[in-house]
Amino acid sequence: MLWFEWEIPLESELEILLASANIVKDVQVWTGDVSGRYYVRSAYDLIDKHNRGPQCQAFKYLWKAKAFPNVLTTAWRVLLGRVPTRVTLNRRGVVMQNTLCALCQTKEESCQHLFVECAHAQRVWNLCHRWIEILSVQHNEIMIHFESFYLAQSNNKHNQIWRGVWAAIVRCIWEQRNSIVFDQGVVDAEEIFHNAQLKSWLWLKHKEQTSARCFADWLMNPMLCISSCNERRMEVQNWWYRVGVSVGKELVCRVLFGARSRFQGSAVGDGKEVQLFLSSHCRF
Repeated sequence: MLWFEWEIPLESELEILLASANIVKDVQVWTGDVSGRYYVRSAYDLIDKHNRGPQCQAFKYLWKAKAFPNVLTTAWRVLLGRVPTRVTLNRRGVVMQNTLCALCQTKEESCQHLFVECAHAQRVWNLCHRWIEILSVQHNEIMIHFESFYLAQSNNKHNQIWRGVWAAIVRCIWEQRNSIVFDQGVVDAEEIFHNAQLKSWLWLKHKEQTSARCFADWLMNPMLCISSCNERRMEVQNWWYRVGVSVGKELVCRVLFGARSRFQGSAVGDGKEVQLFLSSHCRF
């Protein structure tokens, strides 16, 4: 290659610079995994964290709440904004006469409005707080509304039951909304709340084994019923423990009596000594 005379020194400097440079191979590195290699699982985790963000804590609270599976599923869809409200259906291209709320007929029926901002929904939440005899400020953001729905003076077990009441109310609001849309029903905040009370009590009755508390007790003094759940659970666990100990003793007796011939001539003694040992240690 021909160079001008003034370019010859520059060529020499360039050759020296290239010779001293540490040239490495240029490769692509995936930052979503510590190994630097791309995996579908790491991409899924990255997208999942991005979509959920700090809201994942609310879902942890939800899935630990004490309620029926269909109630929790509806509450989960509400928190995600995935219930088919009129605004959602209209956004998906479904032809609607209007997008007004089925309960109040004043504002658009978004997920946020239907379960929190609607006047009838707010009345349901007020009935709930009056029932438990507490004063609370209701947040208009549905995720924060759920996270703030807890009893400060209660433990985690009690708040799991209380959040189950939140999920039951959401489920009953959605059921009455569907009744109005498809069955020409009439909005009734007290009916919504009473149905939610019934759903939550049925779960307690069949899952927490609090059959000693009737529905009237649940209506009149819910805090007493919630507090008694742990006591009742401890009684059941202690009962099963006693049953397990008795069954275990019986199995030991059967095994030893059935194999007492193996004790004859050994350090334990004959069969009578085995029976005497068992009779003094195994009480039924």
